[in-house]
Amino acid sequence: MVDVGEAIRTLQRASETRAVPPQQVYATMRWLEKKRTVHPNGYGAMAGARSPGRTWRLVFTSSAKQIRDEMRGKGRGGGTYFPLVAGQQWDPERSVMRNGVFLGHYASMVFEGPTEERGTKMRFDFDRLTLKLGPWKKTFDLPNQTKGKDEETKARKLEPFFVRCYVDDDVMVLRGKGGGIAFWSRADERDVQQGLIFG
Repeated sequence: MVDVGEAIRTLQRASETRAVPPQQVYATMRWLEKKRTVHPNGYGAMAGARSPGRTWRLVFTSSAKQIRDEMRGKGRGGGTYFPLVAGQQWDPERSVMRNGVFLGHYASMVFEGPTEERGTKMRFDFDRLTLKLGPWKKTFDLPNQTKGKDEETKARKLEPFFVRCYVDDDVMVLRGKGGGIAFWSRADERDVQQGLIFG
């Protein structure tokens, strides 16, 4: 990898065509993670300036095991282009994150909950689930495991889940709490036509 610009062009090409080999996508994400190029307004790039926030489509994921094997010399990395329409939306005014999977405009499953920025770490906790099937739509409150407990316990539950490896206005690379790494692209009209709509 020569520079950040080349890395981002590789991920953009992967998002648009899904033709970039998985090992190359993996290597590019890991290179960006090691490069530690931090956007001066990282959360602002993720969320935008106002509600409902920016929407991102999940493109590619690599598991913690694939990363461990590569680091131990037992593999060359790799991963999978995510087969369904899935995305995130970060709301800067309400400090809420939404995470959903969509089957066209017919069905969806969306989790929602408060989020908190701490440096490059994004902590969040889902407290609502909205299911949609055709014209039927219903929102459920998820059990609050921290109810009646002290703030220290609550803080432990809201442990870091995503670490920003790279974020700009078009591409987002995050490492999850479980050790995996993935990248998202900024949602566009094509994604909306495929059902990626939070609402």
